[in-house]
Amino acid sequence: MDAGGQRAGISEVSTADMALFVAGALTAGQYFGGRVRSLADQLFRGVHWGYFLDQETGQFHHAWKPEQAGGYSVLPSDAHGWLSTLEWDRPTDEVLLIALLALAHDPSNPEIRQSLYRWPRVKRHYQSYTVISSYVGSLFTYLVGHVFFDFEVMGADDPTAAGMTAVEPVNWFLNTQRAILANRQFAIDQSDAHPSFGPSQWGLSACYRPNGTYFGTNGAAPAEDPPMFDGTLPPYAAISTMPLVRLSPEEPLQQNLGFQALRQYYGQHFDGLWGDYGPRDSFMITRKNEQLVTSYTQRYVGIDVGPEVLMIENYRTRLIHRFFMSHPDILAAVRMQFPTYDPRINQFPAVVNWDVHTVPDDKQITALAPGAEHNTAP
Repeated sequence: MDAGGQRAGISEVSTADMALFVAGALTAGQYFGGRVRSLADQLFRGVHWGYFLDQETGQFHHAWKPEQAGGYSVLPSDAHGWLSTLEWDRPTDEVLLIALLALAHDPSNPEIRQSLYRWPRVKRHYQSYTVISSYVGSLFTYLVGHVFFDFEVMGADDPTAAGMTAVEPVNWFLNTQRAILANRQFAIDQSDAHPSFGPSQWGLSACYRPNGTYFGTNGAAPAEDPPMFDGTLPPYAAISTMPLVRLSPEEPLQQNLGFQALRQYYGQHFDGLWGDYGPRDSFMITRKNEQLVTSYTQRYVGIDVGPEVLMIENYRTRLIHRFFMSHPDILAAVRMQFPTYDPRINQFPAVVNWDVHTVPDDKQITALAPGAEHNTAP
């Protein structure tokens, strides 16, 4: 939409963006209650996810437009407008979000229940990490679903219960954690050729380059195709991983890999990178005449800043997880697809009080509530 709330140009109605919008609205509704909750539920129940579902493939179309255009030539069921020829046919967090929201909306629809299992789950490898990988290895494709769904407490999914006996179950929290660690290791391994990268500067993901061009395929191994990268580094990617790379409830903040990246960006790149909304979208370090030269974009991108902020809060308090997952329809969908979901895990999350302007020591971290149960990643 444009600034006036109207359609911008010939932009599409995106299933991924709708899923993000609905998930955010439901979270706000659960938090504020009252009229906000009523409006959020009205929005949620008004989305016809089945409209976008290809009955032959069991996959969701990417988007819809009112006019026929390049890439939009599939006639929908009501013969109004055109669906995209592209479908969500590979594992990404967008399709996890879409499939689970659709099931929460329509739990009695067997095709929608099976949609979580209708795309190939191909294992690929980088170094010691085995991952059900996305097609370009861009880190955001593993992250955005975790903003809302607390996959750490959900365990593995259950394709057999949906009638998909040939599909292997996946624990999406552990899969994403491995993808993050592989992405970081890949960046470290490329650091000789690309001085932007290193142990505290990593997270190859979609972003705008410092020169203003969009780099949506910025990614790391493992991936379906050889990864594309040029030294462009978006800070939001590593920062957004903070709750996903926490290895124990007693982890000192300084040992968290995502926080180490945040501290590095703040300490070493503040003047060029920081602005009113925190770190900007990307930077790049290159060698010129045997000197290192750093360039920064002046751009903020809402879809990048949003996960960054929300995942920091999930690290501190799991606020977004707790309120989104408290919606009864969301909880019912989770229980259908994830039979080992255990609500006691992370019931009393650690609350971390810190301010990056005054980098904290360990004494500023409030420990996990005594006696609380907490899941620990291996």
